[in-house]
Amino acid sequence: MFPSREASPNGARKFCKVGIVEVDNISIAWPKRGHRGTSNPLAEIFEYDDEDDDTNVLHLKAIHVSLYMADYQILEPDTEYTIVAAGYKEYRGEHRWHFITECGLKVRAGKSLDKIWRQWRAEHVDGTQRAGSVDGVPFMTFRAVRKVRSQGTYDMKCRRV
Repeated sequence: MFPSREASPNGARKFCKVGIVEVDNISIAWPKRGHRGTSNPLAEIFEYDDEDDDTNVLHLKAIHVSLYMADYQILEPDTEYTIVAAGYKEYRGEHRWHFITECGLKVRAGKSLDKIWRQWRAEHVDGTQRAGSVDGVPFMTFRAVRKVRSQGTYDMKCRRV
């Protein structure tokens, strides 16, 4: 696609005539001013090698707690999951760990998952770090065992693999 209508050799159709008007609440249109070699780039593109796969857990900084479901609601019993991203944020007056699994599930940890995560994290964190840090912590694989109810609250019993 050309950066402006004038730069197109045969002229360019309008987006609305092609059927593209709005995508995900974002209007698409040609820029009002032309783009030249001295202009700022339209977007910064970075290329990463597939061989440089990072095996450390990513730190979630902007956590929207309403997007995460409780572990007992979303995890299936007798299924293995791998945590690839983790963050620590307040939910209903308590600080909770929030995870993203390898398959894309957004999980809010219950007591059992929180316990095995803290043990895993303590084994792999060097020295003292702040409470929600995941620097240098490798991916953790765990198995959801069964849903239990204790003292009026549900939880998913989990075990490390």
